[in-house]
Amino acid sequence: RGDPFERDRARVEGGARFATSIDLRNRGRAAESVGEMLDEAPGLHVRRAGDGFAPQSMTLRGAPAAHVTVALDGVVLNDAATDGVDLSLLPPSLVERADIYRGSAPVRLGVSGLGGALELVTRRPSSPVTVWFSGGAGSFGARRTTGFVGANGRRLQGLLAVSYRGSDGDYPFYDDHGTPTNIGSESIRQNNASDALDVLYRACVRFDVLGEQPVC
Repeated sequence: RGDPFERDRARVEGGARFATSIDLRNRGRAAESVGEMLDEAPGLHVRRAGDGFAPQSMTLRGAPAAHVTVALDGVVLNDAATDGVDLSLLPPSLVERADIYRGSAPVRLGVSGLGGALELVTRRPSSPVTVWFSGGAGSFGARRTTGFVGANGRRLQGLLAVSYRGSDGDYPFYDDHGTPTNIGSESIRQNNASDALDVLYRACVRFDVLGEQPVC
């Protein structure tokens, strides 16, 4: 039957339109943000205002973020009242594939922007049993942990993925208390703390009368 992931990827890149499909199944476990994983796509550039929680916008073929359609599992996220979609709000560990369409996009995504469209596809169960866990920590109180459990049977498929990202944002600095002639001390700069918890669950049933395509 082949790998469903590779079949979908070949369908995206094999069409008449200019498209690139990026495999994010492994890189998403340790990536700080979605934007970090998209820079390899031709014609696409992600602008970051700071760490993984800072706003991130993308340009495609030179078109600004407001002229690029962004969709998650086929649902368009663009809002006419905002200047594009902030990619930092999307959890990287729960994304399986990114499809970049330069110029024209599939009809199901509606009228694409001048630059094109980006569609992010969330994870699906692809092997009999999959379990993994990852975690990390960094400067300024940054922390990240992700857990994933998936099963793919003959008739039933299911997965549960949980992702947490957090940061204190505080950092030490030398403070002379406004008196350069006196010996200063080290103080802590209080910044905005950030926390994000994302959960993805999916259950699918395969019926013989519908062929191999499961109903989720």
